[in-house]
Amino acid sequence: MGLSAADWINLAISLLMIVLAFIVGYVINKAIIRWVSRRKTPEFGEVLRKSIGPRITWLIVIPTSYFATIRLGFLSSGFKSLLADVYFILLILYITLIVWTLIDIAYEYYRQKFADEKRGEQLDPILLLLKRFSQIVVVAMAITILFAHFGINITALLAGLGILGLAFSLAAQDTLADAISGFVILIDQPYRIGDRIEIQDERTWGDVAEIGLRTTRIRTLDNRLVIVPNSIISNSQVVNYTFPDPRYRIQTHIHISYGSDIERIRRLIIETVRQVEGVLPDKPVESLYIEMGDSSMIFRVRWWLETYADTRSMFDQVHTALQEAFDANGIYIPYPIHTTKLEVDDKSAQNLSDVFEN
Repeated sequence: MGLSAADWINLAISLLMIVLAFIVGYVINKAIIRWVSRRKTPEFGEVLRKSIGPRITWLIVIPTSYFATIRLGFLSSGFKSLLADVYFILLILYITLIVWTLIDIAYEYYRQKFADEKRGEQLDPILLLLKRFSQIVVVAMAITILFAHFGINITALLAGLGILGLAFSLAAQDTLADAISGFVILIDQPYRIGDRIEIQDERTWGDVAEIGLRTTRIRTLDNRLVIVPNSIISNSQVVNYTFPDPRYRIQTHIHISYGSDIERIRRLIIETVRQVEGVLPDKPVESLYIEMGDSSMIFRVRWWLETYADTRSMFDQVHTALQEAFDANGIYIPYPIHTTKLEVDDKSAQNLSDVFEN
């Protein structure tokens, strides 16, 4: 082969360097897997070992092979340049594969985590979108690095892609705004599927039927499905009647005739409301004399119930019970009374008298 003794020694040293790189890569790989297993779980460490373990070893072997090659003096510069390009391509390829696989592992990990928290159906579209976007970015970066290494000018391509992206974003700005708002809603969770909410700016309320990337579907009490874009919801005030505590306090106003015993009325109201089925016994019932009306004393009655969904039926039960209690105890709810005083002079009085006589 025309090699001198020194060339054979250098070749042996280069081969030894590559072998040592395999050993070091194997040791580092095992150390990383053990560290991850202690931090997470042995199952997670086993997944990493099978998926990216060998590739981590090659990340050490490939650069070592490059240095082991360029130190060989008997190789031509053209061949060394060719090998350098091959090593560089392999290195970028392995790095891309490792990052791609880590993205897959992260996706499966969080997908399972959210599934255990009963949020899988809501967040799975978001996780899949993030996964695809991240992998596209990784591939784009790898291609850009390879083009730059081989001296290929991609400035015009990037400018064209930028203009195309700008045109797309302008054309689909409403859709993008809805998607971004949907992403924020799914992550922040101001409401969940099944929650009863009210979107005050839209005067819409009902039970959340579905939370999508672009819209939220709300089913009203009359069984109508209202589809609201997420961007509108994110810019509106949302009242959640279910989360974090579904218990709800409601109130009504009662007019009692003047002359009634205030404390007797107060006790009767509280005792009556407490006996109504559905009123929470561990929460206070309040009867407050809040206003002296034109023809009656006005009491504000407050009580708690288990969920906002029972509001209307609870008003019916409480009003019925109070009416029956007032009737049984001789307490009256007066009609509005207005007193009109009419002043007339003598001439007007005479004219009125003549009118009535005729």
